[in-house]
Amino acid sequence: MITAMSTFRWQRWGRALVLIYLIGLLLWLILRQLTGDRILYMTLVNAGAIVLFSPLPLALPIVWRWPDTRVRALWLTGLFAFLAFRGPLLVPGSGQSIPADGQVRLLTYNAQGAQDEWDLAVDTIEAADADIVALQEVTPELAETIEVRLSDDYPYRFLASEPGSSGMALISKIPFEVVQHGLPTSWNGRPILARFDWQGQSFQLLTLHTWASGPSSRELFRWAIDARLENFRFLEQQIPRWLEDGPLIVAGDFNITHLNEGYEEMTTHLRDAWREAGWGLGHTYPVSNVADGPLALKYGIPVPQRLIRIDYVFVSDEWLLGSAEIAEYHGGGDHLGLVIEMALPAD
Repeated sequence: MITAMSTFRWQRWGRALVLIYLIGLLLWLILRQLTGDRILYMTLVNAGAIVLFSPLPLALPIVWRWPDTRVRALWLTGLFAFLAFRGPLLVPGSGQSIPADGQVRLLTYNAQGAQDEWDLAVDTIEAADADIVALQEVTPELAETIEVRLSDDYPYRFLASEPGSSGMALISKIPFEVVQHGLPTSWNGRPILARFDWQGQSFQLLTLHTWASGPSSRELFRWAIDARLENFRFLEQQIPRWLEDGPLIVAGDFNITHLNEGYEEMTTHLRDAWREAGWGLGHTYPVSNVADGPLALKYGIPVPQRLIRIDYVFVSDEWLLGSAEIAEYHGGGDHLGLVIEMALPAD
């Protein structure tokens, strides 16, 4: 009798928890649709939405035995939402066949100032063996290490290093000229727009870094969100003008996931290279070479490693996308690099 009563109580608690979870998930879906990132701290919830879906499979055994079909409908709503948001990333990308002699291999990598481990960051760059490297959070020490170790491999360099997180750089095996250094609106580091000449064709590449909105004061948190949204509104208006000059690549640390505001603005005129040519969730942040387990400390808070995807390469329609992969990590920063192989069709 005691065992039966105990089992009954556990079932009641289990059902109550599942119902609370499913209703909460539904409320988040509605709130995200209505408000996006505009409610304070909603941007963090949207960014970490994969965590919200994690209990779905655990809830299935209880939902399956639940006599009320409305609860099953709630669970199916969550499942359909997960498939809509994440499903395309779980299908292998349809990489296109590109000629080896016309291929451009690009690495975008936030080195986080290399956290005083500049040689490890350069190891990551060397291992990627990219033709073009777009770098964010380049400190003077990291720039000096790049000059010492990579000047022979990358003869074309633009190193706009800064202390802290605002340094930017572009290094390349392909000749380029900087068209513009800095853009309207507030950025974490001045974006670099460069024009490349490659096998009789030219294209432009923009590397950028938007402000992060981590835990902070309400005022600073709100400011970072507003500044980032202003960045994306500017890009949505400016990208068509750049496209008039030919093929375009936009790469960097965008500090948004595809469920945050800003992603839709980027994909209005450009394509998400990982979504088309990659396979898997493509999460790039955070990582740590000093963490012993699956967690990394961010802002003093333990969070799962590789929790979100915030590093992107967006390309214009002209580009053929061969593959997209996460760069081999050697330490020195809290991001994983993203490597894209692409080519322009022969004239």
